[in-house]
Amino acid sequence: MHTLDNLEHWMFFGEALNRLFPTLQSYNGKDMVAEDWDQLFGPCEAITDIAGPFSESLIRNYPDAKVILCERPFDRWEPSVTQLLKSNFGPVENFIRDWVEPLTRGKGQTSYVENLQKMLLGWTRS
Repeated sequence: MHTLDNLEHWMFFGEALNRLFPTLQSYNGKDMVAEDWDQLFGPCEAITDIAGPFSESLIRNYPDAKVILCERPFDRWEPSVTQLLKSNFGPVENFIRDWVEPLTRGKGQTSYVENLQKMLLGWTRS
């Protein structure tokens, strides 16, 4: 699975974000259950980075799953996270989110940039 290349997967994550993160304006209060996650991750033997923001729900739904935690020194982690945030919340990204992507998606669909921004905001409870 290559989630970053698949718009359908980003649409799934958009729905998961709306259901799991109360700090988002789009929060609807529904929960994600194992059957929901199985739609996307069912055929997978392992999942990596993209699942991180959803770890609380995934652990709750798959209590017997094995988790490998990789730690990085803060002084190496912080610059990369800062760059990630800057590269996803800048004026160009907001222009793409607000003007370009609405022209290329169906009614009611959220965009890649919008979902990525929501993922970062929800995960950090911003």
